[in-house]
Amino acid sequence: MRKDCIKKVTKQYKKLEVNPSGRDEFMTKRMNLPVTDIERSVATYEELKATKKEFPELRNLPAVGGFDFATTRDFIAVGALFKVDGDYIFKSHSFVRKEFVDRIYSYSKPNENVNGKRRFAPIREWEDEGLLTVLDEPSMDAQHVVDWFVRMRDEEGYEFQTICGDGYKMREYLQPKFEEAGFEVSWNGKFEEPLGYRVEVIRNFRAIDAQLSTVIEDSFANQKINFGDNDMMRWYTNNVLRHLKKDGNVEYIKKEDVRRKTDGFKAFEAAMFKADLLNEVDSTDFYDNLGWFMG
Repeated sequence: MRKDCIKKVTKQYKKLEVNPSGRDEFMTKRMNLPVTDIERSVATYEELKATKKEFPELRNLPAVGGFDFATTRDFIAVGALFKVDGDYIFKSHSFVRKEFVDRIYSYSKPNENVNGKRRFAPIREWEDEGLLTVLDEPSMDAQHVVDWFVRMRDEEGYEFQTICGDGYKMREYLQPKFEEAGFEVSWNGKFEEPLGYRVEVIRNFRAIDAQLSTVIEDSFANQKINFGDNDMMRWYTNNVLRHLKKDGNVEYIKKEDVRRKTDGFKAFEAAMFKADLLNEVDSTDFYDNLGWFMG
């Protein structure tokens, strides 16, 4: 009996090499040792560096959209999630309000350094790289979110299986805009509209932290996340603190409330909520087919 127990524990321990997110549960339940590091970054520096990979061809691939629209006064993030060769690929864009980035990040000041200190976030540099759009509006319009997804669908050819986001502010701001553009907004996951015109509301967004923590953290650890040449997404993710609650569930919180924005990560998380809708694509098959098509 003792040998069987040791064998079982050893097997579970070895699994941590591939699934490191299970460490806390293993230490608490199997080793009877309380976890003392209840807060840490969601991804290490090396794991974030590994997200910088070239994007494959994404046109005509199945995608899941994700957005974060928690506030209209500072940052909004949108993105499209794909799965190719086992990697989760996330192409994102942000909208930021000019008054906020002027006040917090000195966006309109020409110098790289402000008062002898390097800027906390290089907003102008990211704008020049096309990673964000600065909006001179008193409150950012939800139409920007809808227009981005329409453009990705119609111009970039992304085959959205669904688009996911928090229900907060949905009825008042986003739902009317989506519906005006021909989308169906569902609060129960059921749709009548075809693919490409579906928006699914995540009714309890906080609950998905615990639900998705294993797949997200294991994907970072195994270098299976691709943010492309988008340092803003790495900045967003670096601002996320993984907190282990007393009930043993994980929640993702900000390291600091004002300057350390996490909107892009939350948009990524929203898309990951329905990642099971993605049919994994083998890039070699794609290029084989492309070669055949081109004769």
